[in-house]
Amino acid sequence: MSKPGVDHFNLLNRNFDTAGSGRMPKPVNFLVVENSDLPNSQQYISFANHTNQKEKMYRIYFKIMLLLIMGCETSNINGPEKQASTYLPLKVGNSWTYSRIPQYGENNKTTYQIFSEKTVANKKYYAFGASLDYTDWIRIDGGKIYKLVDGADILWLDFTKEDDTTYPYFPDGDPNTEDWVVLVSRDRVAEYELDKKFTYVNCADFYFDLPGAVDDEHGFVFAPGVGIVTFYGAWVNMYLESYSISNE
Repeated sequence: MSKPGVDHFNLLNRNFDTAGSGRMPKPVNFLVVENSDLPNSQQYISFANHTNQKEKMYRIYFKIMLLLIMGCETSNINGPEKQASTYLPLKVGNSWTYSRIPQYGENNKTTYQIFSEKTVANKKYYAFGASLDYTDWIRIDGGKIYKLVDGADILWLDFTKEDDTTYPYFPDGDPNTEDWVVLVSRDRVAEYELDKKFTYVNCADFYFDLPGAVDDEHGFVFAPGVGIVTFYGAWVNMYLESYSISNE
C-alpha cells in the first residue's frame, strides 16, 4: 500500500482507483500546543522581569503547576481506553445519519445507531448498525474495539496504534485465511460540504485493504466526541449529516 502524499483533503473530491492506491490523503496535523497562548518557561521569566525576584518565583511556580495539571488532564483524556470510547461513543440510543454519495434511489440517507446491549462472559457488547437485521456486536477494551463473531472477539479498530502504522484484521476470526491490512492515520482533518460545510479535527482514519483484491479498499474516519464522520470506499462514500449522542 502506498502512503498518502498531500497535507490536506476535501472528502468530496476524493477518487479511488481499482488498484487500491486511492486512500485518505494526509491533512494538516492538529496539535493543541500550536494554538496555545501559554508561553514557554523562558517567556515566563522575561514576562516577570518588571517584578521583584519574589514575584518572579511565584509566577514561575504558578505557571509550572498549571502546565503540570494540564499535562495530567491531557494524559487522562488521551489514554487508549478513553480515546476509543471518545471516538465511538457506545450508549444505547446514540445515532448517526449519513448522506450517501453517489445517491442510490430517492433516499440517500442512512442512519446507524446503537440498538441495544448485552453481556457475554462478563463483557458488555453493543448492537451497532443501520438496522436490527444488520448489526455488529461490538465492545471496547483497552483502547481497542472488538466485534463478536461466532462467540469470539475479533479486533476491528485499534486506537492504541500510532500514526502510519498497520495491524492485521481477520473478519471471520480465522488467522489462517488471508488477512486484511489496516493502516492507521492519526491527527487528520476531515472536511466536506453537504448543505453546509463540515470540519472535524484530530480525527483517526482506519483504511482497510485486502492485498491482491480489487475494489475492496474501504475506511472509516472517526472524530473525537462524535463517532464515524465518513465511510469511504471504491463504490460509495457516506458523510455524517447529523448525530445524537447521550452525555449521561
